[in-house]
Amino acid sequence: MFDLPPPPPTAAEVRMYTARQEKDLPKAMNTVLESLFDKDLFKKLAEGKQARLFPAFSDRKAWKAAAERPENREFVASILKDADKLLTSPIPELRFSDFRKFGINGNRTDYEAPYLRRRRELAALVIAECITGDKAKYQAAVIDRCILMLEEWTWVLPAHQRWTGSVPQKYSMSDLFATETGVQLALLVHLLGDELDKDLPGLADNIRKITLSRTAWTSFVKETSKLNFWYHDDIPNNWTCWCTFNNIFISLCLEQDRERLAAMVRAYLLPASRYVWHIPEHGFSAEGPGYYNQSNGMIFRTIEVLNRAVTGSAEKVFQDKKIRNMIEFIGALSVGKWFINYSDNGPLCGVSPDLMRNGAYYLNSPLLEQLARLPVKKMPGVNCASLQVTTSTLFAPQRSAKAVKKADNVSWFKDQFLVLRSGGMVSSLKAGHNVENHNHNDLGHFTLYRNNTPVIIDLGTCSYAKKNFSSERYTLYYTRGSGHNAAVFGGVEQLCGKEYTASLPEPVKTKTGYRAVCDLSKAYPADAGVRKYTRTAEIDGKTLIVTDAFELASAKPAEIHLYTIQKPVREKAGVRLGNTLLVLENWTVDSIEPLNDPEMEKFRWKTPITKITLKTEKNTARMIFSHE
Repeated sequence: MFDLPPPPPTAAEVRMYTARQEKDLPKAMNTVLESLFDKDLFKKLAEGKQARLFPAFSDRKAWKAAAERPENREFVASILKDADKLLTSPIPELRFSDFRKFGINGNRTDYEAPYLRRRRELAALVIAECITGDKAKYQAAVIDRCILMLEEWTWVLPAHQRWTGSVPQKYSMSDLFATETGVQLALLVHLLGDELDKDLPGLADNIRKITLSRTAWTSFVKETSKLNFWYHDDIPNNWTCWCTFNNIFISLCLEQDRERLAAMVRAYLLPASRYVWHIPEHGFSAEGPGYYNQSNGMIFRTIEVLNRAVTGSAEKVFQDKKIRNMIEFIGALSVGKWFINYSDNGPLCGVSPDLMRNGAYYLNSPLLEQLARLPVKKMPGVNCASLQVTTSTLFAPQRSAKAVKKADNVSWFKDQFLVLRSGGMVSSLKAGHNVENHNHNDLGHFTLYRNNTPVIIDLGTCSYAKKNFSSERYTLYYTRGSGHNAAVFGGVEQLCGKEYTASLPEPVKTKTGYRAVCDLSKAYPADAGVRKYTRTAEIDGKTLIVTDAFELASAKPAEIHLYTIQKPVREKAGVRLGNTLLVLENWTVDSIEPLNDPEMEKFRWKTPITKITLKTEKNTARMIFSHE
């Protein structure tokens, strides 16, 4: 078993690490969030003036009321049904031999699957016990799973473990899943701590010590602090948002030293602030909608949980324009049940109902209200966050009958992304650069939805394996430039590199719709010979016209690859894609062939995918998509 870190840091030691974080970066970068919270937030935490985050098991009236709310009834019934099945099912077994497979051959699923199933099972059983009040029925199963999780030799996933060849190193970082596990156990103590101790005296305190030593304390002891790269990064990504929220939540539930609690909350707000600092004012996240729950959404959760802990402390934060844009940006990507995807995202990622319900309430947001009203039919949450997400969803503040707002006709995120809506047509256009977090070489890629149905898609990604985050990443067909629909010139496609960029100025309103121009002149390596390249998207209520115009150093054929979940049918007028007709000017159809990737089709899109290859020898070519 790995050694646990040394004894807990003192409040002074926490402040020492905080001072290091503040030393080399502008104060404003580290204190974006702190400056918006009430100035006495940390003082109140240090003085113990902290409210409960959620009602305890013993508050039977609160749990009964939450379960009976109309918007909760269906998924409460689903949770109880699932929990009852677990009472007689074997607990998933975790083997070190499966953990070690990642170090040997890159396999991460054989260990991850039972690891995550253990945590989802615990969440369902805890919620069932709290809703029904039936300790005799559920608590033994809760304790069994809790003890097994405490006995796990690490909570870090094998893909995040530090390895020496095929041997895991002695100390583990406090990764996404270690901290999510910590949140689950912290909330277990918060809800059921007294009840657990009646059956097994001292269990709650044992959970407290082990959880803090594996999570919230690790950033402030020398043996493990540097392993937590997400805490130290100058330019953070979703890891920072995710881990800082988890550690703040754990601290609020479990830390009994009030001075250390206040110091840790402030310490974890620093890296979260750096994430906010680097997000553009318009709130766009380059990591995409599939990471919203773990990036921009985690920033909101951090704000919201501190507002629960010190009631009303976040009123100014909720009113901040940039924060609002960060939380509401997901609404611009919603198309029926789908979300316009890019980078390492699928189209059916969904959003956590706790974020939408709480966001609609605290931001008074008609845009989020539309998503908040989506039915929840089963336990929400992914990975091992089900308990926190479900509890927060159940106890989200009651919203009055607010107005609902659909996404604007134009959602423009300067030089990064664009969504155009007109009638039943919804199209997106991708810009940015080719070293974004979870990057794909996708500059200039466009998508099309018609009547809430995908027509031209971004493939997204398959299940992660070691290759996804290695030097072989861009050997994967769906990350490459040729896996997207910007042109490939003479076989030369876009490459990974921050020097490869695309600009996307504000679209222009036309008589019947909108026109946007994406400049791709700097999106290609020199071998492509691209002197100028623009992709123009024009949309009205009935038509999307995509025009590619390029100037090359020497004559080369250009080709693009369109991916669709509609079954293409060739016609004299063009190619029919369901109820949409594609007419081509200067493009010719070179091939239409099935993708034949079962995981992409069954896991991501739930339907077969077809690849259409178009070619041209001209310098200007056009695709016209129209209603049929």
